[in-house]
Amino acid sequence: NVLDRQGHHKEAKDDLLQALTLAEKGRLRIYGDSQQRADYFGQFATAFETLVNWSIRDGDLSGALIAASRSRGRNLLDHLEMANLDPRDSLTGPEGKKLIAEESALLQKISAIRAQVQLIPPSSILSDESKKLLKEYDDTEKKYAEVYREILNASPLYRNFLDDEMTPETLAKMQSELLGTNQALLVYHLGRDRSHVFLLGGPGTKLEVFPLTLPKEIADKITVPDPITTGEVLRGSRGLTLRR
Repeated sequence: NVLDRQGHHKEAKDDLLQALTLAEKGRLRIYGDSQQRADYFGQFATAFETLVNWSIRDGDLSGALIAASRSRGRNLLDHLEMANLDPRDSLTGPEGKKLIAEESALLQKISAIRAQVQLIPPSSILSDESKKLLKEYDDTEKKYAEVYREILNASPLYRNFLDDEMTPETLAKMQSELLGTNQALLVYHLGRDRSHVFLLGGPGTKLEVFPLTLPKEIADKITVPDPITTGEVLRGSRGLTLRR
């Protein structure tokens, strides 16, 4: 935000995008229960909104739509975890049991290695034995990330939120292959401060974005919703309630 206020818009946006990319890469390497993981990643929701707003301001509409799509998928994944919808619960058969057992074994190994690392005195941190232990820890973390991704991919509830990121190429392909001349795709992005709707038409059309506003008499009635429930998550609740 400091860079952006100083007028260095491109640099600020590039830094924010890099930070969000690093955060997403860390998703599969953060340990703890679903609530702890969701709480940790929930803090990045406002960063995605900022990226959407900055991209629209700078005329990068495809970048804004991509950021909005990433935010929508990530937030829903976080809500699923916060609702205690454990991806392991939907695993079935021998393969599911194998993945759960493998994950449990890796978590135990990570805990054991971590305990050993904490006992290394500062004077020995650069020793060959310490380097070997640290490498084993890093390799085990990577293996855990792979297994956890397999668990999410094997879960019918979660797998749709782990697809490859949308890119400008994806948008172009969507326009040329999925949308006809008389078809359009509307994507809504509801933010805390600003909301927009994106209009993506068929081949040869330009992506457009429009601000979403509410009449003051309705906006004044919006209040904080009750805590989200599992049923509301699955029904796709927008999370807004109006006072009567």
